[in-house]
Amino acid sequence: IREWYCMQCREKHPHLEIKYRHKKSKIYEILPQRIQQWQQSPCVAEEQGKKLLERIRREQQQARTKLQEMERRFHELEALISKAKQQHIREDEETNEGDSEDTDLQIFCVSCGHPINPKVALRHMERCYAKYESQTSFGSMYPTRIEGATRLFCDVYNPQSKTYCKRLQVLCPEHSRPKVP
Repeated sequence: IREWYCMQCREKHPHLEIKYRHKKSKIYEILPQRIQQWQQSPCVAEEQGKKLLERIRREQQQARTKLQEMERRFHELEALISKAKQQHIREDEETNEGDSEDTDLQIFCVSCGHPINPKVALRHMERCYAKYESQTSFGSMYPTRIEGATRLFCDVYNPQSKTYCKRLQVLCPEHSRPKVP
């Protein structure tokens, strides 16, 4: 409708055509200068965005560095564990003699709080921890995708719940140890 109206105006009033041409040339004359001024003036939002992006990149780099350090420590611990597994257990005669004195002592389980005889404390605590751990759900719909994390999370897929196990792999009671009949 505007075009038709304008066309009608131009037909009725020819001097408007001259005014339009004059205004158009004025816009083409002023607009490039204004655009250049606008591009040269700093935009507050753009500056804030650059600072935010810079901060995020620094945080990412710090996270990568920390992850590499943790990965290095993980491999050191893995080497220490494998070295410890190769060591043979020595039973000293002194420890066998002291067993009769330990019958009066009791240790409290860290998981359930029950008093336990020191002779069976380790086995009880492992079983008790595994029992409480198996009752807790640690799952996610997505597998872990962390750079350099070779064995951090268990990540075994459970088709029934459609989730990936998110326990630490070395502590996962369901998937890390072979099932004993």
